Amino acid sequence: MRILHIQDFGPLAFQTAALLKTMVVSVDSVGSIACAADALEANKYDLTIWDVDAVSPEAIDKLPDLRARSPKTQVLICGSNETIQIVVAAIEKGADDFILRPVRPDELRIRIQQASARAPDLSNGRESSEFGPLRIDITQGDVSVDGVSLNLTPRERSVLHVLMRARGNVVSKDQIAARVFSLNEDADPQSIETYVHRLRRKVDHPAFTIETLRGLGYRLTATNKA
Repeated sequence: MRILHIQDFGPLAFQTAALLKTMVVSVDSVGSIACAADALEANKYDLTIWDVDAVSPEAIDKLPDLRARSPKTQVLICGSNETIQIVVAAIEKGADDFILRPVRPDELRIRIQQASARAPDLSNGRESSEFGPLRIDITQGDVSVDGVSLNLTPRERSVLHVLMRARGNVVSKDQIAARVFSLNEDADPQSIETYVHRLRRKVDHPAFTIETLRGLGYRLTATNKA
C-alpha cells in the first residue's frame, strides 16, 4: 500500500509519521497542498492522510481539486479537538474519513483497512489479499502459506503484494518499483529482479509460481499442482 502524507512537519504530524513507519506501507511525505498535487499527478496512491492541525480553513477549499486529480485515492483527515471545525469542513468537502488525536496505532490501522475496503482497486474490499494458499495481511504485513507465516523483509512483502493484487496479470519492473519505493528513495527497477529472486526461494509452493516474461515483467500464476 502506498500512502501520501500531507503534513506541516510539526511534532503532531511527526507522531502520525512515526506510526506509519511501523506499518508495512510505503509513505511519501509532503509539506504543502501544491506538493501534494504534484505527487498525485506523478504517482498512484491508495490513501492520502492529511494532517490539518496547522493548516488554515481556506486550505480545505483545495480538497476537491486533490480529489479530482486522483478520484480513486481515499482521503483520511487527521486532526485534534482544537481543529475539529476544519476536520468537519474537510468531510463536507469530500474527505472519506477522519481520525482525532491522540492517534492510537490500532485505530490508525483500522482506518487504513477501512480505506482499503472502500477503494475500488484495493484487495476487493478485504483486509487481506489471498492467492490460493498464499495470504498477506494488508496493514500488519504478515505473509503466510497454508497458514504458516513466512519471514519476509518489508520490501519483499511489498513486491509480493503488488503481484498478488495484479491477479495473474503481468506487472512491469517500473510498475512494481513505483508501488514499493517512496519519493525519498532511489526507485531502481533493476533491483526488482533481486526481490523476485528472493521471493521465489522463500515463497516456494506447488500451487503457484512467479513467472518472468522477458521484456514485459512478472506475474503470479496458479499452477494447479496443489
